[in-house]
Amino acid sequence: MKRKNIFLVSVIMIAGLMAIGVYQAGNFLLHPQQYAVVCDAAFSKIVQTNITDYIQNNELLKASSLSVLNDQIKKQFSCIASITSELYAPGVVQVCVQAVKPVLSVNQSFVLSHAGDCFSKELFTPVSVKQLPDLTVRAVGDNDISAGLRRASAVLSSSLFDTHAVVWESDHAAYLHDKQDPWFAIICSAESLPNDQMLSKCEQLKKDLSVKKRMSQDCWVADVRFDNQIVVYSEKRGVAYG
Repeated sequence: MKRKNIFLVSVIMIAGLMAIGVYQAGNFLLHPQQYAVVCDAAFSKIVQTNITDYIQNNELLKASSLSVLNDQIKKQFSCIASITSELYAPGVVQVCVQAVKPVLSVNQSFVLSHAGDCFSKELFTPVSVKQLPDLTVRAVGDNDISAGLRRASAVLSSSLFDTHAVVWESDHAAYLHDKQDPWFAIICSAESLPNDQMLSKCEQLKKDLSVKKRMSQDCWVADVRFDNQIVVYSEKRGVAYG
C-alpha cells in the first residue's frame, strides 16, 4: 500500500514537471526573447536604427502577441507602411518592416505618399528622395498640405513631371510649365488635373500658337478649369477654344 502511494506521488510529480516544461516551452515560443529586424532599405540609417532599437529593447513588446507587436510598432512610426512578423527560430521572431512609398518631393524639403500623407525627407535615403518628381508649392508651410494636394498626390503621374515643371499655387490654381517650350503653360485646379487626352489637346494648341509666338514675346496659358472648353490667353488678350 505504501509503495502504491509512493508510485502515485511520483507519477503526479512527473506529470507536474512535464506540464511545467510544456508551459515554459510554449511560453518561450509564443513570447520570444529576441527579434531579428529587417528594415526597408528606403529608410535612412537613423530611422532603421531607431526602429530596430525600439523593437529589440522594448520589454513590453516581448510580452505581446505578434499582432499587438505589429500594431504598436506602426503607432510608434507612422512612416511604416506594413510589418510582417514570424517565428524565425525558437525564441526568435523576424520582423520585416516596409516603408511608406513617397511619390512626390515637395519644395525639396518633405515628401508626400500616395495616400497624401506628409513626411520629412530625412526619414528616407537621399537616393530614394532624389528619384522622386519634384513639386513646387507656393504660399503654404512645409507641413501645411491642402486637401486638394493630398488628393492630387495619388493621381499626378510621374510622366507629367518629365515634360512639365509643376507649381502648386493653390487648390484653385496649379501651373504646369512646359519644359521644352517655357513660353507655354497649363493652368488647372485640384479638381481639373489634366488627363492624357487633355494634355494632347493642349499640345496641339501649343503648336497652333507657335506661329503667333514668333510675332510676339508673350507667354501663353491654356486654362483647363472650365467645362467643355479650354481658355487660352496671353498677357494682352484671351481666346476661347471650344
